[in-house]
Amino acid sequence: MQAMDEYHELFYREFLNAKSEYEHLLRLFQDVNWYNFEVSCRAWKYPWHQSSADSGLTLCGVRVETRERRGHYNEKVTWPVYYNGPVYLAPPVPAAILMSDIKDALELVLYYKDLCSAPYDWAPGGDAWQTLMRSGWSARAYEERRLSNSTAVAHDDRCEARGGVGHVTCGGLERAAEAQPQATPADVL
Repeated sequence: MQAMDEYHELFYREFLNAKSEYEHLLRLFQDVNWYNFEVSCRAWKYPWHQSSADSGLTLCGVRVETRERRGHYNEKVTWPVYYNGPVYLAPPVPAAILMSDIKDALELVLYYKDLCSAPYDWAPGGDAWQTLMRSGWSARAYEERRLSNSTAVAHDDRCEARGGVGHVTCGGLERAAEAQPQATPADVL
């Protein structure tokens, strides 16, 4: 039980890190959207208001570093400047790249969320373990073997009714069975 708790704590810590990264990316995405809005406003025509060409525009990225110090994890966040200058020189930012990162971060959050309960679900008696036992390949193999054994027993019963000589089915292969078993030799060695 202690090992399962340790795995749960590990996966939960990774879940929190992934969630933090996802939230940082969402905040950056809001800034990128506002930045792209300001860049696209510089070409608007009447009746919409055009951005003043000389107004300043700044877009900062976000960089998060996680460090362990004295047994504790600390985050150091810095905001490197992507662009700082007038609106009329500002390059547009391709938001599709950031959307791809957000999608990957969300998948990671969901992955670790599922892993948080995995030590308990996949342990013998857990929900996932029971589902696997009912539907996994080992359950199918057991069922096939059980069915093949029941047909082999029925075949052997019919053979005994004809005088005791029949076939023994063993995993799909058949071999002739003798009517009388032979005694084991006493001096094998």
